[in-house]
Amino acid sequence: MMEASEETAPQMSERPTRTDKSILLSTLRTLPKDPLGFSHLGMDGVWRNVDKVGNVISYRALSPEEIAEALNIFPGWMREKLEKKLEGVDGRDVTDMEQLMRPGKDLLPKFGEDEDVEGRDE
Repeated sequence: MMEASEETAPQMSERPTRTDKSILLSTLRTLPKDPLGFSHLGMDGVWRNVDKVGNVISYRALSPEEIAEALNIFPGWMREKLEKKLEGVDGRDVTDMEQLMRPGKDLLPKFGEDEDVEGRDE
């Protein structure tokens, strides 16, 4: 029988710190979404819900305070990296509909090749 070691046990700092009382998170949950798609916080400060084929179906441009709050849904190791990348970003500065609805590949997640998760033991 295998015992859980300290190396495989989840660390408290790794767990998301979100609360179910967050008005922002409640608002984000009400945005239209595709059950086969995904939600993503872009490096431009815009929260997007994307359908299974990659079309943005809803979005919300976040203020710096909302970005900080949204980051609480991520585990600590990821949150720290995202905080650095999003420092000084205000999603409300994004007013170009093309960028909001058709973000460049640099703003979307790189599934399977993302540097933020590369080498991470799951």
